[in-house]
Amino acid sequence: MNVLIPAYITFLEPVVATFVVFTLIRKKIFKVKILLQGLIVAVILIIIHGGLSSIIQIIFSKGNLFYRIFYYGQFLWEYLTLGILTSLSFVFFEETYLLPSNATKNSI
Repeated sequence: MNVLIPAYITFLEPVVATFVVFTLIRKKIFKVKILLQGLIVAVILIIIHGGLSSIIQIIFSKGNLFYRIFYYGQFLWEYLTLGILTSLSFVFFEETYLLPSNATKNSI
């Protein structure tokens, strides 16, 4: 149990921070397409959680490029997926519950 609690805290900290930041800026980027919103959230996650070090490792390490991208950049793929899912969930929530009569449709 001692190992699981820090793992959950490490995972939840950037997720909560991203939700807070995305909630603060969602009115300004709501008119942007969903995938671009996901990229914005992914960049916020990378900056908050310190994923910039993996980009530096990808650039300066030696070896096969695909290996470097998928080995050192594994968190970047997770952040990108989490960012897109976060923006989709916000758009779904706003269209379903907050704007039921005049919902604006975002295209992917």
